[in-house]
Amino acid sequence: MKKILMLSLVLFLGLNKLNAQKSTSYGITAGYHNLTSKVSASNLENNLTVSNGLDGYYVGFFLESKISEKLSFQPEVQFSQIFNEGESLNSIIIPMYLKYYVDTKLSLQGGALLDIVLDKDQDEEGKVFGVGLGLGLGYDVSDKILLSTKYSFGLNNRISTDRVENLTVRFNFFQIGLGYRF
Repeated sequence: MKKILMLSLVLFLGLNKLNAQKSTSYGITAGYHNLTSKVSASNLENNLTVSNGLDGYYVGFFLESKISEKLSFQPEVQFSQIFNEGESLNSIIIPMYLKYYVDTKLSLQGGALLDIVLDKDQDEEGKVFGVGLGLGLGYDVSDKILLSTKYSFGLNNRISTDRVENLTVRFNFFQIGLGYRF
């Protein structure tokens, strides 16, 4: 897991160096974070789907590199913590979104998201590494302040299939946040 975190940091900082000749900005972001675990069980006769949402927060860093006047690439590294009955679940989330500016302030966002569960108990119960596909909407209040909302759909099964047949668990994320651009 340390290798994954180090690789993410190198990618994050390396993109800044590669795009130094273009308009690049960076900043911090924080906000509300919701994790919905969608559990589905299926067999030949019945299908059952149950969703459970847990609330928390996230904090992180972002880098935005302009590709063109209307398009930019924005990777982030976030720490998130959600709470359930006095217990917490900690994760590292790495969204890598393309941003298309509809106008100078409003942007549509989309891309891939990686997440890594940090708590060791989760490693025993399921897979700690997840991949998702996300969509979002951003609004630049000013040159420094930005608002965003994002939703990502988990793509991989978080339960090992050799332990339980016909059971899938996927993590979906919803975030509303505020950012500050340096």
